[in-house]
Amino acid sequence: FYFYNDESIIKDCTMKKISLIAKEKIIDEIVSQQKNFELCVFVQLDRIKAFSLNIFRNNLSKIDAVLLVAKNSLIERAFSFFNNNKIKDFLKGESGLVFAKEDAIVETCKVLVDFKKEVEFFKVNGALYKNKELSLEEIESLAKLPSKEILLGMAVSALASPLTNFVNLLNSIIANFLLVLEQIKNKKNSK
Repeated sequence: FYFYNDESIIKDCTMKKISLIAKEKIIDEIVSQQKNFELCVFVQLDRIKAFSLNIFRNNLSKIDAVLLVAKNSLIERAFSFFNNNKIKDFLKGESGLVFAKEDAIVETCKVLVDFKKEVEFFKVNGALYKNKELSLEEIESLAKLPSKEILLGMAVSALASPLTNFVNLLNSIIANFLLVLEQIKNKKNSK
């Protein structure tokens, strides 16, 4: 005949509930991030040292991107709320999710590509941009794009260039007209 210690049963039940609550919180966090961010990149974090991972996380936070690390089963469950079964191919090894908003997508891709060059074990398995799959090649090409500010500057200069040329043309016509008048004046004064 075996007697159970009542406290151990309570602790065991409490630990199970805490574990379930923690898993639900992780799933809720992933779902919340997926709703709030346009880009979700699936990364593989096997054998990456904590120090390197903290540097990576800090670089992402500077550009308002977020790194979440969770078990693959929890990530799958979170994405099942969006009826998205595409992600199973992206979940390999120890997985992490990088979330970025619309205005930080290029900078996030640059941080990912730079970190991939620095850390040999880091892998980008794929991404979802507004539920459209992106490959590693597409992420690398996004990383090569200039920043938003530079693109806006290029657009403004492209729009301003014809106007500047037109103003210069008008100025040269007026300057030539004034030179002709000056020459006529000099001829009359010399006679």
